[in-house]
Amino acid sequence: MKKLFFVVLCIFAVMSVAAKNDARADIFFTNGEVLENVELKLPGSWFDKVEYFIDGKKHKVHADSVDHLLLYHVDAPERKAYLRRNYIGQYDFKKNELIDWKAQNWQVLESAGEHLLYWVSSWKVKVGKDKFTFNLGAYEGARRTPYYFQKPTDPIALNIPSNFYRPGATREWLADYLADDPEIVGRISDKGYFSKKQSDFLRHGNAANPFYYEDIAVDYNPVK
Repeated sequence: MKKLFFVVLCIFAVMSVAAKNDARADIFFTNGEVLENVELKLPGSWFDKVEYFIDGKKHKVHADSVDHLLLYHVDAPERKAYLRRNYIGQYDFKKNELIDWKAQNWQVLESAGEHLLYWVSSWKVKVGKDKFTFNLGAYEGARRTPYYFQKPTDPIALNIPSNFYRPGATREWLADYLADDPEIVGRISDKGYFSKKQSDFLRHGNAANPFYYEDIAVDYNPVK
């Protein structure tokens, strides 16, 4: 986790990167090995395999051996997308219970503050002539929100819940999760970080809960 925070303080994932139809990646393995500037195969669905090419030779490894990936186009190497296969779950504050879903999915780091990471799950990555496209969600047709928060001490990324029929559900959860930062909780309670723009619905929650989670991650500063 310390290594992750060292890297992400200066790197933010982007949903679109202008460049040619060519993807490259630096692969950071769990054993400390690093492969730089390899041609990465972008599968229709990540699941548990990572495939890459070196001098035209195909290599395939299990995703468990990969700590994280830095994905970029050859024309825009300075704008990287940070991807990691995170363990996921949810915290139910009403029951005071951590629910470990005993599962993993690939997630893009959308925003990182000193005390909080904001991940977006993605089941499919495609490369076009002028951008990467990340299909959001753990898998095609997934009903849970693709948005996750993770604190440095959390072993898993926690899903940010949403209830279309009870718009206040997300705000209540955020207030509980971020309770050690009264200032940010106050802003959320006053409908801060909330947008009513139609264009924000798919990128920031849904029609009931369009929050700017990326700003919350940066601003979150727990009282010590």
